[in-house]
Amino acid sequence: MMETSILAEEFEKIQDGDLLSIIDFFETNEDSLLFKKSHEIGEIDYIYIDYLASLLEKSRYSRILETVEKFEKLDEFKKYRNSDLDFDEDLRFYKYSSLYYKKRYRESIKGFEKLVHDFPKNEDYHGWLIDSMKGISTNVFRLIMFSTGALMFLILVIRMYWSLPLLGTLNRIAEALFILSIVLFFIDLKRKRKLPIQKEI
Repeated sequence: MMETSILAEEFEKIQDGDLLSIIDFFETNEDSLLFKKSHEIGEIDYIYIDYLASLLEKSRYSRILETVEKFEKLDEFKKYRNSDLDFDEDLRFYKYSSLYYKKRYRESIKGFEKLVHDFPKNEDYHGWLIDSMKGISTNVFRLIMFSTGALMFLILVIRMYWSLPLLGTLNRIAEALFILSIVLFFIDLKRKRKLPIQKEI
């Protein structure tokens, strides 16, 4: 297992902005980096954060979630996170933003609600929370539109080949879904105009 000081020296040789080299360095030395005492983690905490930032830039969201999950299971990382709130905040951000990009909106909403609560002055977290909520409303809108289209197609087929008593009921359901989809579309559009906050990575 590589010593903390040697890890720091080797990491310093990587050029700024060389994301793939940062990723490769961490994954090559993962065992040495994961099994450190809390005070040793503090000496090289920037390596962990640079690794997560590089993964985010490369859209490797699943890998971020896997890595943070490992951190969450290790007692020394728990201890260090409790002692360094900036480090803890960064880990939480990379986890929740990855959940957002993986379209796991309900989980990202819960996460960013906690960050907004803990850091109410950070407007970026408000933006991420809003976009997570928009993600759910967009999914609901798409589901309703798809259901409406499928139901209208079914009604068309029934009209062509059968005459059923429930045809009128199906028509009313389709109309209600169509109206609901229009209402949701305008509600979402109005909300987007009122809340023009943008995310920053």
